[in-house]
Amino acid sequence: MQSYLTVSVRTQGDSAVVEVGGELDLASAAQLEQALQLAWRDEPELVVIDLGELYFIDMAGLRVLVEAQQRAGERDTRLALSHVRRPVRRVLELARIRDLFTIHENDM
Repeated sequence: MQSYLTVSVRTQGDSAVVEVGGELDLASAAQLEQALQLAWRDEPELVVIDLGELYFIDMAGLRVLVEAQQRAGERDTRLALSHVRRPVRRVLELARIRDLFTIHENDM
């Protein structure tokens, strides 16, 4: 199974920003999991998952986001989603997990 996903991690002050683009699905979920592990390596106060270039997410992708939120709580780190496109936000709402996340309202 092949998928298209781009992921990058950068540090910005006391925060880690994980930029995600393309398709977050069963074939690419592990790629985001690895990026999140890298983001938490330096113990940031905040991890922001920037979904501005993400145009597709399935249940495997939702699982990664939910697990990231759980890990953030365990690590006493804040986690936020930003630039959430309407179709991705709709999937979060349909799965009834939208309220689990802090979402910066600068969506597209």
